[in-house]
Amino acid sequence: MLNTIYIARHGFRLRWIDESQRSNKNDPLSDSGLVSYVFFATVFSALTCKPFPILTKVQAQDLANHLASLPEERRPTAIFSSPYTRCLQTSQSVAIALGIPIYVDYRLSEWHSDVAGKKGLAAYHPPTPTELNKSFPQIDLSTSSWAPQVWLAPSQGETLDDIQARVRAFLPDMIREIEESFDGKHERILLVSHAAPVIVLIQALLADQAKEVSPKPGCCSLSELVRTPDDESWSVRRLDDVSYVSGDVRRWGFEDYYV
Repeated sequence: MLNTIYIARHGFRLRWIDESQRSNKNDPLSDSGLVSYVFFATVFSALTCKPFPILTKVQAQDLANHLASLPEERRPTAIFSSPYTRCLQTSQSVAIALGIPIYVDYRLSEWHSDVAGKKGLAAYHPPTPTELNKSFPQIDLSTSSWAPQVWLAPSQGETLDDIQARVRAFLPDMIREIEESFDGKHERILLVSHAAPVIVLIQALLADQAKEVSPKPGCCSLSELVRTPDDESWSVRRLDDVSYVSGDVRRWGFEDYYV
């Protein structure tokens, strides 16, 4: 039975400081940052001394080192990640550090907001796990027990109510599927997603206690939720921890979007 769920947000994004790195409709990976990560982190930064692309990798390694520093009985044993590359970059560093697999789950995908939908911005349709495995070999394709459900953002976007409904609908199923698919092998897992889904994941797990917390995750922040002794609910052990993360963590909340 799952007894601990870690929830992390991805690392820093180049597009936050470089408008040229916004979505390329002809390259489904460019929206998630693979091109900018590979090219800019290895070439562009070295030529211009810009620190931010390197910061993406540094922050992911910060998270990996932090989780590796935990006692073995508290470390996650599997990662379930959004298919967006910025999340897989973060997941990869942790997977390598801990020697654990990554499983792709489309339900953890980014929030394609209703504001974006009204602007006519196309929703991102991520590649399959098999395609993603070419760049991220830590994605486990060997087991037939985990077949991620495909979820695609609606073209008109999701309202705040929509994303809350989306996460609250799939989260109990996801927990049950993990427990059943792996025969109880994983008691501690790491979910890697985006700011909006991370906030709603925490709120959904806390249920009635959600009013007592105000998640505002930063880059590679970590929240830790544990089952209560009665196995009926979850409690927060820590929330949006960035004490180990280098550089600009860009905390984000829904109040930062609807302004």
